[in-house]
Amino acid sequence: MDNFKNIKKNTFYFSLLAITFIFFSGFNIVALNDPILVQHGFRQTHNALVSYYFIQNGFSFAYEIPNWGEPWSVPHEFPIYQWIVAQFSTFFDMPLTFTGRLVSLIYGLLVAIPVFNILKILKINQEAIYICFILIFSAPVFIYWSGTFMIETSALFYSICFIYYAIKIILGNRDSLSLILLGFFLTLALLQKITTAFPALVVVSIIFLIYLLKDKRFIKEYKFTIKLAISFFIPCIIFLAWFLFSEEVKKLNPTMNILTFENSILWYFGSLQLRISDSLWLSNVFERNIIPSSGIFIGFISFLFFLIKNKNTKLKNIILVSLAFFLVPFLIHTKVHNVHKYYQVANFIYWSIISGVSIHFFLREYLKVNTKKILLLIFILFISNYAFYLHKYFFHIKSQIQEHNNRTLLLGEYIQSTTDSDAPIIIFGYNGSSVLTFYSQRKALSVRNDSEVIKVLNNIDKYLTKAPSAFILCPIMSSKGKVLPDEHNIEATKKLIRANFSEYNNSKLFLDCEVISK
Repeated sequence: MDNFKNIKKNTFYFSLLAITFIFFSGFNIVALNDPILVQHGFRQTHNALVSYYFIQNGFSFAYEIPNWGEPWSVPHEFPIYQWIVAQFSTFFDMPLTFTGRLVSLIYGLLVAIPVFNILKILKINQEAIYICFILIFSAPVFIYWSGTFMIETSALFYSICFIYYAIKIILGNRDSLSLILLGFFLTLALLQKITTAFPALVVVSIIFLIYLLKDKRFIKEYKFTIKLAISFFIPCIIFLAWFLFSEEVKKLNPTMNILTFENSILWYFGSLQLRISDSLWLSNVFERNIIPSSGIFIGFISFLFFLIKNKNTKLKNIILVSLAFFLVPFLIHTKVHNVHKYYQVANFIYWSIISGVSIHFFLREYLKVNTKKILLLIFILFISNYAFYLHKYFFHIKSQIQEHNNRTLLLGEYIQSTTDSDAPIIIFGYNGSSVLTFYSQRKALSVRNDSEVIKVLNNIDKYLTKAPSAFILCPIMSSKGKVLPDEHNIEATKKLIRANFSEYNNSKLFLDCEVISK
């Protein structure tokens, strides 16, 4: 009889989990052909440009992102994801943006494998594992960013794989393959996205140091410990080599040398004041991440009960370590996490695990609730998460494609049909974003702000070696599609163009933009 009940219980959980995966995949599949213009479209088109020029010119370490003038190479992360997208797009003859979204979705689904392995090796209750997975794959932040042209899910996959092999080793596995795979996935994680991998590396390193001091096996088995150190050391050396190379390449671009590490430390790490601000802890950590991903307050309240009432030290330690994995990225890369929503793909998953385990403990162990009531509550959590996603992401973003980005798509087509494909263009009014550069399929100098207009137009040879085929002047628009006239002085820019480039006397209006050419 008990076996029958367990089978029935698992069937219910498996069914709900299957529905979760179907919804997770379905919401992203229906958006595969959508423009990559909303929710940080600048970063999505940035990645797409890398893949596009891989298709055109082949792989290069000093890869091109031709959006900020010459030299076109402004490498950021090592382009693992972008190269894979380019290969898939070429091999299967699929549209580039479709392929980029699809590869992200595949990586998002693959995350399930190392997460499941981690929870199993930690001997988390099977019912709790089901709950964790339902929360992970119904989390709004994960649903949305898993279907964008972004590196987030690939970086998360590599980082979680690294954590899995680290846990295996801590728990006593001493085989060479685990060491090799630990180093392999750590290398990929660091190269793919340092802001995802580094916080995970910090937490894992601290755990290893604790075990090194407490567990005499690491001292006795010094040969293994040396091999372990090498497994950490080599990936860090490889990343450092890439970092130094990319920094030198960035310095060559007069527009974007501001992206070098020494010029952008405050941007990546933020201030002490920001670390203790309401903006970080209330608006970001709590409102943006905890509440939407754990059924409003259910996950958070369950977590508090777990800390107070749970007597299982081992399980409590697992939860506290998961909390460290969740919070450390906010504490290290504070500003980028506070500004960009997609950064939380790196760490939301740990909160989902905390919530899942805590909810299971609270309902099953503390309240002694039966399976039917647990399933009902988990279903409510499921509905809550998806309701938040539909409200804040799906419908909102669908509307933005029409009201805000139609201009970029149409203008991009117009530029393709009216300008020389071998000559660059200069873009004013897009704040340095790469969205029009990508959709026009032209190399470009996208001027970030009015303060740079005079510098660029008075010294064009510093930024371009070839004369531009056209100047594109557009008013800046808000995220809601409203023109912001005070943000960009178009008339002043036109006068400066006429004064410095008299041969460019052909002016055409297209929508609310002006295209000036010879």
